[in-house]
Amino acid sequence: MYRFLALILVSFISPFASAHDSCFYQLRANFVAINSCPDQEIGLSNISISAHKNVQWKWDFGDGRHSDQFNPIVTYNKGNTSYRITLKAYDSTTGCRDSIARNIEIFQRPHSEFHSFIKVIDGCRHRQFAAYKTNPIDHSCLWFMPNGDSIYVTGSNYLLVKDTMSIRQNVVRLKVKSDLGCIAESTQLFELVDIEQVNTKNTYIDNSSPNSLKIISDKFTKIILFDELGNQVCESVIDDGACRIDALSKGIYYVMYFQDERVQYTIKTIVY
Repeated sequence: MYRFLALILVSFISPFASAHDSCFYQLRANFVAINSCPDQEIGLSNISISAHKNVQWKWDFGDGRHSDQFNPIVTYNKGNTSYRITLKAYDSTTGCRDSIARNIEIFQRPHSEFHSFIKVIDGCRHRQFAAYKTNPIDHSCLWFMPNGDSIYVTGSNYLLVKDTMSIRQNVVRLKVKSDLGCIAESTQLFELVDIEQVNTKNTYIDNSSPNSLKIISDKFTKIILFDELGNQVCESVIDDGACRIDALSKGIYYVMYFQDERVQYTIKTIVY
């Protein structure tokens, strides 16, 4: 008697349970998304389970953008924000539908703004380059210097470098990396002394004589001569609009012009 009732009960329940769970086994939406940084591409991995190929995918990235790709790539510009990503799936063969939503966090963008200055020190032998970030949070900092070098600094927002006279570019660039791996970059232009000019309107350098330079100027009162490494060779006063420097070795030199004890600019020249 009891065995017969059990068989009747199963015969009524099993068909209903199988129909109810059919979509569960034929279509399950799922994806993987990791937290990221601003302006960094995020590859969304669709790991859904589907029994048929005729499945339509609909992504909602949580900021008004959508996609119907299987594995889309998305980038968020705003940091320190979370977005809710939704994946909807529809199987046109069976009519099954499923969806899933996950939150993703976009980390805060690190601050890379900085101030810097260049000051002539040591009797004009060197330039002292100083720079500091305007935000006190400690990050890993990579400074790209005016002389072409790069300096990696961690645990400090301040940089002080005693640089030589060899300036290759008139920009300083700072790349900052946070503990979460986010990167920001800033570039600052400098009006450095011009080391690529040969002559200017008010000056002329005569290097036609071997191992000597004749400097002519109707505007400046003093010059300091440096070699290619930034070592000071001599200092001279321009009398009657000209001065002559002899017994020089062959090579590249820099002539720094002064007016009223202030540096005006520097001219690069060659001694033959």
